[in-house]
Amino acid sequence: MNYWIFQGNPNQYDFETALKNDELIVNWLVSSHKKKIKIDDKIIVWLTGDRSGCYALAKATSDPYNKKGSSPDDHLWKTPPTVNLRVGIKITHNFVTKPLTGNLLKHYNRKPKNTGFQGTNFFSNHEEYENILQLSNKKIILEANGSQSLILSNDELCAFFQCSPQGGMRRSKKTNTLVLVSNHVKSIYDDKWIGDVLHYTGMGTKGDQSLNYMQNPTLNESDSNNVEIHLFEVFEEKKYFYQGQVKLKSKPYQERQTDENGDSRSVWMFPLELINNTPARIDYKTIESLGNLKEKKTSKIDLNRLKEMVENQPKSTPSKRTTISETYERDEKIVRYALERSGGFCQLCEKPAPFKKKNGTPFLEVHHIDFLSNGGDDSSDNVSALCPNCHRKMHALAIQSDISKLKSKALKKFDPND
Repeated sequence: MNYWIFQGNPNQYDFETALKNDELIVNWLVSSHKKKIKIDDKIIVWLTGDRSGCYALAKATSDPYNKKGSSPDDHLWKTPPTVNLRVGIKITHNFVTKPLTGNLLKHYNRKPKNTGFQGTNFFSNHEEYENILQLSNKKIILEANGSQSLILSNDELCAFFQCSPQGGMRRSKKTNTLVLVSNHVKSIYDDKWIGDVLHYTGMGTKGDQSLNYMQNPTLNESDSNNVEIHLFEVFEEKKYFYQGQVKLKSKPYQERQTDENGDSRSVWMFPLELINNTPARIDYKTIESLGNLKEKKTSKIDLNRLKEMVENQPKSTPSKRTTISETYERDEKIVRYALERSGGFCQLCEKPAPFKKKNGTPFLEVHHIDFLSNGGDDSSDNVSALCPNCHRKMHALAIQSDISKLKSKALKKFDPND
C-alpha cells in the first residue's frame, strides 16, 4: 500500500461544497505517479490557499484511468481541467467544517513535507497519515466540549471539563473525567517520559505519598471505575498542551523524590500511555526554552538550600522524550574552504587551534555568522572557522563587534598558494 497527498486549489474547484456532500467527489486528477497509484492506497486530501491544510482523508477506489463522460461534480469546476487522467476516491474522514490547518499541523510538528508545491499528487507515508489521523481524534474529543484548539488556557480547560482550576489531578464528576496536568514550568514533581510512557507523580507535596490520598485512588482504579483520564502538559506559562486520553500502562510503583521542603520522601509513580496514539513530538526549541527557564529559576536558589536539595535528592532515571528538530545539510566544500582559509587559527580570538585531530589537521569548528535557522546563506562569505570556546561565545552572546569582525574576515578569498 502507498500513501499520497492529493492536493487541490480552491480557486479552480469548489472543494468546500464538494466535501460538504462528499458523495460528489468520486475522482481526483492524476498529473504524476500514474503507474504507482493503486486501488486501496490511502490519501491525505490537502487544499492550498489562505486556509491551507488537510480537509479530509480518503482511499483510492481504482487505479488511474482516462475519464469518459460526466461526473456528479463537473459543475463545481471554476476552471475546467486540461488533465483527463483520474483516480477514483472515497472520503473516509471528512474535516471540511473544521480542517486541520497547515499552521496547526506545523505547531504540532505533524505537517506533511510534500505540500504547497505545484501539482496534484505527491508521495506521503504511513507516519504522516497516522499523525493526521491521531491529531484529528484528539481534536474531535475537545470539539465535543466546544474547543477548536489543542492548546487551552486554564479557564478553557476548566470550562470544557468542568473541573477545578488548580492542582495536577482535577476530578470532575459532571463529565466523569480526571484531568492530569504535568506542569514542567511550576511543578515540584519529577514527571518523566521514558519512550512513549509518561511516569506521572501522584498527589501529595510533603512527606511520603499515600495511594489513598485525594485523587491517587481515582487514577489507580481507572482501569475499572470508568473514569476518563485526559493528559495536558505545560511548557509555557498558562498554555495547556493537550496530549490526549490516557490509560495506565502498568501498575503504579514507588520511588524516592524530594518534596517541596527538599526532604527525601517516597512517591507513587503512575505509568501512563495514550489510548491508540503516540505522544505529540515536541519541538526541541520548546524543550530548550523550558530548560533555559528552569536554569533561571535554579540560579535564584540560595546556595545552602541548593546544597541541601541536591544532596538529599535520590538517584533516578532522567526523562527522555523524542523531539522534532530541523537539520541543515551543509555544503562540505564550504566547510573545508573556511577551515583552509583560516590557516589553523581561530578567526575571532586569533589563537592557534587548541589541538590537532588524528589526521593532523587543526581542530576548528565552522560557524555560520548569520545563522542558517535565521535565513543565513551557506556560502563562503557567511562562514568562519572558530575554536570551540569562541564558537560557544558567538551562540551565547552574539556580540555585534564580534559579528562585524567575522563578517569582515569572511569576505577574504582563500588563496591556496599563501
